[in-house]
Amino acid sequence: MKSYVKSRHKIGLVGFGGIGQQHAKVIAESQNCEFTAIVEINDANRSLALHLYGASGVQMFSDFGSEFIETEIDTWIVASDTKTHVSMAKKLLSAGKNVLLEKPIGLSVAEAMELKDFIKNEPTNFMMGHILLFSDEFIALSATLQNRSPIQSVEFRRYREKWHMEKYPNDTLFSLIMVHDLYTAFNLMPENKPIQIQGQAHFTNGGKADLAMAQLSWKSGQLASFVAGFVHPNGSTPEVHDSLIAHGEDWIITLEYFNSSITIESTESKASKFKIFNGETDSSSTFMSRALTNQFNAFLDVIDGVTDITIGASYQDALVVQDWIEQLTQKSNLG
Repeated sequence: MKSYVKSRHKIGLVGFGGIGQQHAKVIAESQNCEFTAIVEINDANRSLALHLYGASGVQMFSDFGSEFIETEIDTWIVASDTKTHVSMAKKLLSAGKNVLLEKPIGLSVAEAMELKDFIKNEPTNFMMGHILLFSDEFIALSATLQNRSPIQSVEFRRYREKWHMEKYPNDTLFSLIMVHDLYTAFNLMPENKPIQIQGQAHFTNGGKADLAMAQLSWKSGQLASFVAGFVHPNGSTPEVHDSLIAHGEDWIITLEYFNSSITIESTESKASKFKIFNGETDSSSTFMSRALTNQFNAFLDVIDGVTDITIGASYQDALVVQDWIEQLTQKSNLG
């Protein structure tokens, strides 16, 4: 049993874009830490950060130099651009800081390996921001699966509106959105090394990938299929539509993340559907807020040694998922 003592950490945030702003809200509302600093090189984003958090004493830094690293802030969330993930994490970890790093871990496995010598164990000083693993929905699914026969296959679907192609031109469908389902599959499958990885992509007339598919298979016979795309016309549907369907020998379970519901069909009983979140509606912002809060609290417990890191959120786990992304990118001609 863990016997470490929880600490009150000073928290810094690197990156105040879309996901960074959601992290900031979670940190500011937490009673378990002190929100101390924001690092943001974009003038508009930094002005917004100053407007929202400057009055409460949060320090602002305008570049990725050494000044903010030399502060007494012991724990950092890195939510900057993917191309800065490894360099920022390396600076912080080498200075003795704790780091929660947004997905994906970096641009490549080779780059991510630069962090290897700075990762500690028992307790660790590093965790990946693999948010779905900490959502109430996935936690409920995991509990539902505990007393059932082994998973035989899992099907993942993740769709976004077309404007995402323009907003994130430097990210592939695998690294931007399918990554969530890849680390989820890592968590669900006891064998972490597939014997076969296949990937395909569909391209628009303009040469941009708007749909990607992937298939992974394991020696045990387990299968996982993935589809992710920027296929919804802008403004025509809810912003996101994410689901997971898993089946075993005598059961099938459907998880709809943003409806916050699980449907169970089995030979033992009639089909049943239940809500995980009790609100009348659960918008994407509400879902993100709940999941980020759970993730942040888990991160604090992990670095204090209060609990073990969740499967799929460790440094070594992230290397495996990054390797899957690289293989899929190559096989789909997206590299």
